[in-house]
Amino acid sequence: TNAAFLLGAYLVLVKKWSPERVAVPFEAIQPSPFKPFRDATFVPSSFDLTMLDCWRGLQRAVDSNFFDMDKFKADDYDFLDDPTIADVHIISPKFLAFRGPMDQEVRMAGAAFALQPEDYVP
Repeated sequence: TNAAFLLGAYLVLVKKWSPERVAVPFEAIQPSPFKPFRDATFVPSSFDLTMLDCWRGLQRAVDSNFFDMDKFKADDYDFLDDPTIADVHIISPKFLAFRGPMDQEVRMAGAAFALQPEDYVP
């Protein structure tokens, strides 16, 4: 599912295909091997997102000037994605996604750890 989404994202962002056009060849694969996207919790999902939902969201982000391929900084993304640094993702100019926060520091594999709220906002 992730690889298929990334292929579709490439078609939306680089080739300028509409999300609906991108979805056509994937919808032809039956039975569908693609799992819906959902939040990252372990409780039952109260909603699911299809790849088409996600491609439409990506197109809306482009149309709203929240995402611009020409201004995307892969090095900054990789730096902030590192769990030993911050493990955050700048979704838009006004929206930041991050792991946690946790009410106490939690060490994970290697040097990675979950941050507490005060680590994000002093």
